Amino acid sequence: MGGLFSKSAGISRNSEISRRAISYIYNNLEWVEANTKQIATNVDSKTLKVATYNVWFDAFEQDARYNTLLSMLSTLDLDAFCLQEVTQPFIKCLLCQKWVQDNYTLANARGFYENSYGVLVAVNKRIKGGIFFETKLETEMGRSIMSYEFKVNNQSACISTVHLESLNTRETRRKQMMVMSDIHQEFGLSIWMGDLNFDSERNWIKNNDPLEESNLQTLFPNHHDVWRLLKYPNLGKTFDTVTNLMINRQNYEQMRYDRILFKDEKNQWRATDVCLLGDESIGVTDKGRNIFPSDHYGLYCVFESTST
Repeated sequence: MGGLFSKSAGISRNSEISRRAISYIYNNLEWVEANTKQIATNVDSKTLKVATYNVWFDAFEQDARYNTLLSMLSTLDLDAFCLQEVTQPFIKCLLCQKWVQDNYTLANARGFYENSYGVLVAVNKRIKGGIFFETKLETEMGRSIMSYEFKVNNQSACISTVHLESLNTRETRRKQMMVMSDIHQEFGLSIWMGDLNFDSERNWIKNNDPLEESNLQTLFPNHHDVWRLLKYPNLGKTFDTVTNLMINRQNYEQMRYDRILFKDEKNQWRATDVCLLGDESIGVTDKGRNIFPSDHYGLYCVFESTST
């Protein structure tokens, strides 16, 4: 369970390449590259609080949505948060937040100032001594995995995020999850989250058996889906054209795309809470369209240490 701390900076996993990612920290009134030569430091912690959110790349009411979403995250005192569909306008808004400047180190899989969108991991400075790394994926949509490796309560740990391939690309998503599985088998504590682009109860294409969820269960037999663990039979749909009135003009769609999964080989941690984020309207446009923080709902989860 040595992870990256016992390996070189470039790691081959099943022919996929992981490399250290450039991370950024706010120092002397500007964002600068963080020191990537840190020595592994154990962090003692009684809780780990994480969140995942697909922030929606669309320009619709962007300023209002982004500011509300970030204000919401600021109240949670998160140890880490993972974002998908991060665009340049979102990055600019994020980097201006004082709570982010004061408390977080960031790594963005597509680069801070590139076009299109990518994923981002932000880690609280109290979870120190870790390393960010990015892992390439087979993709037609610029997808990759962003991870943070660290050591907590004398256990190797990794937090990752991914935005799996969209649309009717089931086999590509399966291959992408194989890479995520390969990464996380190395760690005692594994937490990964993001937009998986498939539902836990049904396939998007009806009568297309077997259920795509079975790939997740096969590849991650020792991982727990936190929502399933704590909230079922509440289905927790995170993309919902019925309740999210901002997208209710689209075709009917209720899917639990967004997940948080974890395993703990030493039984030192347990998930104690999980809830949806951003599931209420924040206003209405002049044309009568509701505004929500995103077209997805986010997820917030608390893990508590079982060790004394």
